[in-house]
Amino acid sequence: MKSTYLPFEFSNEHRNPYTDFNNDDVLLLEKPIISSVIKHPVKLEVTVAIVCLKGTSSGRFNMRHHVIESPCLLILMAGQTVEFEFISGDFSAIFLLMSKRFSESLKMEERVPALLSLYKKPYVELGEHQLHDLLEYFKQVKRALSERDNPYRIKIIQHITKAYFYHFGYYAHLKEYCEHEQNLRHDEILEKFLNALQTNYIAHRNLAFYADLLCLSPRYLSKIIKDNSGLSASEWIEEYVMLEAKALLKSTDLTIQQISDRLNFASQSFFGKYFKRVMGISPSVYRET
Repeated sequence: MKSTYLPFEFSNEHRNPYTDFNNDDVLLLEKPIISSVIKHPVKLEVTVAIVCLKGTSSGRFNMRHHVIESPCLLILMAGQTVEFEFISGDFSAIFLLMSKRFSESLKMEERVPALLSLYKKPYVELGEHQLHDLLEYFKQVKRALSERDNPYRIKIIQHITKAYFYHFGYYAHLKEYCEHEQNLRHDEILEKFLNALQTNYIAHRNLAFYADLLCLSPRYLSKIIKDNSGLSASEWIEEYVMLEAKALLKSTDLTIQQISDRLNFASQSFFGKYFKRVMGISPSVYRET
């Protein structure tokens, strides 16, 4: 599959905004002009923070459909498969792209509740003060990035980002969990399940594997996942497999047999039946639409 930074096509002046990103860990795009949306699932190589200043958009993030209205902050994590469906003509946003190496270097505390909140709802509506603070953060990042000769500029951005996380993160993601500590154990199970799923969904599509991995019964695991995410464990597994299959069909030249092999199906026929059961059409018809 072709991984990507953002599932958008940009106008001529922003056709390739990633030129300098190969050797950098952070890239800031200020209100690039988006000419079109890539309307099929794509897997992100980087973590993306999108501050929607104007307009609306919609898509599927973390297996759920969301409508995003400005002003808000949308955070998409590296490794996620996302699918934008619509962006309004007046859409305007600031994009901050962070490499996986940079994101991991932050070593945030309180990581579990923040990430679980993002799984459930990847965007946060912004009030006037929150938007102002966020734009100030971007100004500081921009200033640090402009200091090309400063060997500590990425370190500076790391500290700015961590400070802002603790300032804004409580409002955005942590307050709800601080008020409901009794749910933390179930949230930890959900995060462990989703992490295991992201690593193993191609090789293992059966619930029993993940239950054994987490030392839980399949029935208990499925109940916790359903209660805390809205989807059953089996639905999460199926969604991961189908998003990967759809992305491979749309963004690669692999044959259906090769895709079937890559996704660890016993045969092309079995893959075709699985795909049609979920989507209602065959893989070949989906590729042509």
